Formats: sequence, C-alpha cells, structure tokens
Amino acid sequence: MVIGAVIHHCIASEAKCERYEQGGICREQGHWIVEIQGKRFTDPEKLSEVIKREADAERTDKKMPHESQRHVLIRAEPTSPWSVCQSVIRPCAKAGIYKLELSSAKPGEKKGSVECWLPRDSRGPQIQRLYIRLFVHWDPARGVVKRKIDARDYVSEDLHKGGQELMKLMEAMAEEQKADKISCLIHIDAGPDVPFEAVVNVTSLCKENNFDRVYTDPYN
Repeated sequence: MVIGAVIHHCIASEAKCERYEQGGICREQGHWIVEIQGKRFTDPEKLSEVIKREADAERTDKKMPHESQRHVLIRAEPTSPWSVCQSVIRPCAKAGIYKLELSSAKPGEKKGSVECWLPRDSRGPQIQRLYIRLFVHWDPARGVVKRKIDARDYVSEDLHKGGQELMKLMEAMAEEQKADKISCLIHIDAGPDVPFEAVVNVTSLCKENNFDRVYTDPYN
C-alpha cells in the first residue's frame, strides 16, 4: 500500500508571501505544509505518530521485524525546501520505512518521480561496496544549486553540463576501485534550503546512468 505525503506552500488567507507570489523561492518554514491523507500536520510528534502507525500496519517480513514494507510517496512543489521533506523522511526512517518515492510531478504525471530508498540492513553476504557521497547545496545569494562528490570541487552549475561532470567523476571512482555500478552506494546529502526538485533531478540522473543504489540521508 502506498501512503502519500504532500508538501505545498500555504499561508493564512490574510497573509502574503511576496517572494513566492512573484515566482521566487520561499524559505519561510512556516509557509510550507505537510499533508497526509488530506490532513495537515504542523506538530512533528503527531506526524511521527501517524507514520509509525502506518509503518506498523505493514510489517510482513518476520526476519526483519523492525522494517516496514509500507511505500511512502512524497509529492512536493518543485521549490519546496528539502528540510520540510526531511520532516517526513526522518520519522519514516525511525519507523523502519525504507521504500520512498519522491515526486515533483503533478498528480497523474509520471515524469518527475523517482524511487529514492532509505538505507537498510543487508540480508545477504557482505560484499565490497564503494560509498559515494553526493552533496547538493543551495547558494541563496545567487539562487543556484551547487553539487559535488565527497571533498572534490563543485561541478558546473549548469544542470546538464554539471550532471555530465558528476557522472564522469563517479564512473572514474568506480573504475579506480574496480567496482561495478551495482556495488556503488550513492548517498544524497542535501542541504536544508535545497529545492526539492534538485534532489529529484540528481537522483534521476544517477539512475539514468545505471547507478541504481541511490539513497537519501535522513539525518544530514
């Protein structure tokens, strides 16, 4: 069963957010709302309680009792701050939910959706893995997204060119360590102000280039 969490910009009717209304990127935490099954949540504890209850309703693997097989779809406006998304992801991780899907698409659209699971325990034999940490940062002064691999320099800020540079770096790292792409674990470490769409884009980019094991970091 899929549980949907919706994140959108919403403020009191008498209030205004000029930045958002003019097409800018709003970073006022109180202007963003989380909804699950049509109910709004502003209290983190109540949100965690609902997610825990949903997780408990679908624990079917007796060998992994702490895990839940619930699938959570987080649908958010493209410019939603990643920190609001994390307010949903953290209680999912705590409750043992690992099946996440991120979507910046409108209901009914497929493009703009991507699976981005949370890290989970390995059931099988331990194999050598290459861990790659992909950082996504937001530059508020210039209004741009910046991306880099581990401690390396930032790649180009151009979405396409920078994406190509990221993939070349990751492929070179895999080749150097003699690691197949399937054994590479890509951890997305996004800053709190990063637009939601930027995380969806970089996750999709990894998967399109056969780096399928992409995870978000729930506690960054």
